[in-house]
Amino acid sequence: MARTPGSTRTRNRVKTARQRIWNAMRVTPQFMSIDLELVAETSERNLRAYLRALYRSGYLRQVRPRQSGKSFGYAIWRLVECHGPLAPIVRRDQSGVYDPNLDQFVPYQDIPEPVKKERPHERRALLSDDPPALERHPDPATEEIYHARGR
Repeated sequence: MARTPGSTRTRNRVKTARQRIWNAMRVTPQFMSIDLELVAETSERNLRAYLRALYRSGYLRQVRPRQSGKSFGYAIWRLVECHGPLAPIVRRDQSGVYDPNLDQFVPYQDIPEPVKKERPHERRALLSDDPPALERHPDPATEEIYHARGR
């Protein structure tokens, strides 16, 4: 389709999900993955892959690890490297990210994955070689009440 002479309008760029994630991270000092998922309107899988890539390349820092068993047990993240408005692009070969703001490749660092907290029963299971005993009611009084109710 031909342009009207004197028209300066150019095509609007479509913002990708990762660009929306990047924009949300830039304006928020600390964030959880669920916040970004809602704001950027993207899938959890895409978001986790992007956060992992940014973490491994040194752009993100984990402020608080994930806490299982809590309603808001999501990890809290902070953006520590922000070089401009364009989102870093994850390389397909999984070797790092390309930062279009710096026009350079940033390789993954040897950063350990965020530590997941063990639950006490998992720790006991790891320490003992015996399979865990399946005791439904260790207290005899509790067991009597349990059977009296007909369960």
